[in-house]
Amino acid sequence: MSTLDSDKVQKICDEVLRLYQHTQLHLAKISAQTIFIRRELSNKNGYVDKILKLKSCAELLGLTEIKIEMDTLNSFGDQNCYWADIALELEVPAKDIFYCSQLIADRPFHSKTVESGEWIVINRSPTGVVHIPVSSIRIRSGKHIDMKPLSKSEAESFISNYYPIELRTLFDRS
Repeated sequence: MSTLDSDKVQKICDEVLRLYQHTQLHLAKISAQTIFIRRELSNKNGYVDKILKLKSCAELLGLTEIKIEMDTLNSFGDQNCYWADIALELEVPAKDIFYCSQLIADRPFHSKTVESGEWIVINRSPTGVVHIPVSSIRIRSGKHIDMKPLSKSEAESFISNYYPIELRTLFDRS
């Protein structure tokens, strides 16, 4: 970081902008207005249990969407990505695609530049909170179905005390 000066920062910003423009140019060539993507979630950070309860409560109360807090840039997969306990299957505006693996060339004699099937999506919400359709939450066959049924009052209580789940990639910097 000590060698980072304003010229280098400007070059980085210019490269980021060129990457976005490159992606948008190619999406425009195929007249893409929206892109279907998927985010697989495991229960590593308790995501599955929380989202399943949230989905159950929302359905019981007739709500059509839930709120989730996400990073400014989020990694999603295409239809061939790995499978986890649950998935968020979303249709996002093409203008929110920062880049996708199909448009990034691999570096010669190196490993893959980005993960195969990866789509990086821009979260434009100033608070980081996005609205996810309840119908976009996919539960893998039989997983976590043993959750006890909730009463309407339990669902109302849960929703009224709910703070958006944070879907973030945390790194151990120790």
